[in-house]
Amino acid sequence: MTENKILMVTKPLAPPWHDSGKNIPRDVVRFSKEFRYRVFTPRAVQSFHERADAAAIYPRPGDFSPPMANQIRLLMQLLKRDRSIRVFHYFFTPNPKTSMIGSVVNRIKRKIPSIQTISSEPASYHNIGKLIFSDRVVSGSKMVQSRLSKALNREVDLVYPGIPVEEFPRLSNRRNVRAEHGIEDRFTVLYPGDFVFSKVTDILKIAVTQWVKTHPDMTVILACRTKTAEDRDAAEDLKSHFRPLGGAVRFLGEVENMTALLQAVDLVIFPVKSLYAKMDIPLVLLEAMAVGAPVLVSDLPSLREMITSDEGLIVPAGDAEILIRTVSEIYKNSERLELLTAAAGKRVRRDFHAAVMASNYERIYHEMVKA
Repeated sequence: MTENKILMVTKPLAPPWHDSGKNIPRDVVRFSKEFRYRVFTPRAVQSFHERADAAAIYPRPGDFSPPMANQIRLLMQLLKRDRSIRVFHYFFTPNPKTSMIGSVVNRIKRKIPSIQTISSEPASYHNIGKLIFSDRVVSGSKMVQSRLSKALNREVDLVYPGIPVEEFPRLSNRRNVRAEHGIEDRFTVLYPGDFVFSKVTDILKIAVTQWVKTHPDMTVILACRTKTAEDRDAAEDLKSHFRPLGGAVRFLGEVENMTALLQAVDLVIFPVKSLYAKMDIPLVLLEAMAVGAPVLVSDLPSLREMITSDEGLIVPAGDAEILIRTVSEIYKNSERLELLTAAAGKRVRRDFHAAVMASNYERIYHEMVKA
């Protein structure tokens, strides 16, 4: 009997695990119970998981924008004959290059159904149909599901992203980690997003300055990957703006152990105006909820799907005054922070566990294999 396999069409699946486009398919494989998989890895990775066959086709792990040579290698692999492959599952953000690859494969491999996971809202829905080539489309939020369905005039599935919750326990040596960062006795706020795409620099300038001036024992940490030249310029601009505040504002850039940092801080903020180029429900916020870090988010539709006002703090996007007041009111309110933490932890375990995500994808795979 031919084995049923799902072919995961992704960036190279290998560390560092700081890209949702890699983390999500990785955890679908790890928490799957009924299917086997084929995944693509760098040449240094000869095995991936007991449920997956690793095709080591890439010279190195790659970055956020895979080079054309990698895409050509990927195309050649997809066109190989393999009767065990029953579904192609694409995890690329829709763009002309990747959609062209998918369309070519679909035309040649007509008998193998395909899925596209659209985990980040498109920049525009105008002509989005030209970038969608698959038999099934999956969204990571109800908001994008509704908008995509309307734009495409077809059904769109919903599968929320998930994280391996048990791998994000509360920190037993939190005091030691805080000491390493020099924040033992300081109320510490963390912003773990980007600068430019999220349109957050102006509000950070206003709010952070006010918090630090009002609360002398507050530290604000900006742990942000600068993927683009614009992000690097924005980081330099913010450093210049906050320089008079001294060590109360810290720039850590890309953090090797984000989990430990999340566990060490008192509040994680995400007061963004836009989620463009990020997952509708960012994994870093789910990780914060899992480890017991209270979360503050903007009142954006997909973020409202992630938490309610009983599970986190929600502020209007772009309203610096309300953001300042909300953080000042929660400042050192340990009882309120603990209530938020407990409720958020229950929510992430119930709705955003990787096992739930994998089960939902397996349901779709079954429907497609039987069709």
